[in-house]
Amino acid sequence: MDREHVSPDAPFPVSTSHYLGAPQTQLWGHPKLDVETSVEKLQAAKSSYLAVSEYVTQRYEGAVADFPPVMRFFDYIRDNYAEVTSFENSQRLLGVDSKKGLTVTHDWLYPNPRITIFRRKTEGDSSIRP
Repeated sequence: MDREHVSPDAPFPVSTSHYLGAPQTQLWGHPKLDVETSVEKLQAAKSSYLAVSEYVTQRYEGAVADFPPVMRFFDYIRDNYAEVTSFENSQRLLGVDSKKGLTVTHDWLYPNPRITIFRRKTEGDSSIRP
């Protein structure tokens, strides 16, 4: 994320389903703007960036079709945003990494969700980071 493109006082849109799983954007110098899973709130945000917490993606994983507004939100991100980067720490306890090959329970995600940063695509930009 380039500070030249995001002024420090600009609200940073965040999508999460629980405040404990939200990226702490104030640590990056930005007030948090919670867009939840609302396309309308995301469209109203003036920022070109979006931070998505694993807490929200895991909550709907495999069942997103049962939640049409959430499916619409993820479809909107897929069609209009490109992944810039993601941040994730391992969760090791006694040598066992709880994030390797298992579905992590929500309470384990509170302190350590994967945070993915997306940037709104520009004209002709259809790339998604592998």
